[in-house]
Amino acid sequence: STSARGEGRRAARSLDQKEKERGYGYTEVRSIRLVDGTETDLTPSIKYVSPDDNNPDDRTVMQVSTPSPVPPGATVRFKIDWTSHVPHGDVGRAGWVHDYFFIVQWFPKIGVWWKGAWNAHQFHPWTEFFADYGVYDVR
Repeated sequence: STSARGEGRRAARSLDQKEKERGYGYTEVRSIRLVDGTETDLTPSIKYVSPDDNNPDDRTVMQVSTPSPVPPGATVRFKIDWTSHVPHGDVGRAGWVHDYFFIVQWFPKIGVWWKGAWNAHQFHPWTEFFADYGVYDVR
């Protein structure tokens, strides 16, 4: 990822299964559905984009296409099936040691439509996230 590249920890690429098992943190989206009376599966339209540095291996910004444009001021609902792994140890934004858990920014968030464009940046190690208000029912 671009975050890993920025920290100099390892090559900027997606985690393989052995790295996941060793304890790197990650969030993986399995499916996303638009809830609009029925549930429209948007999963086939998932595309990972890297607007900041064009890193093809970065998977921190996901783009999906809705069947029709969302009108200004409208509300939309999504159902997202996802998994998040909290790594063991001190890793800055998330981790656990003994019975202490530090967990922030741990679930997928919707980008912000700002001044006529999406403001959704890749995860960089020394920056903050930009998120809009929303109601998240996390189970």
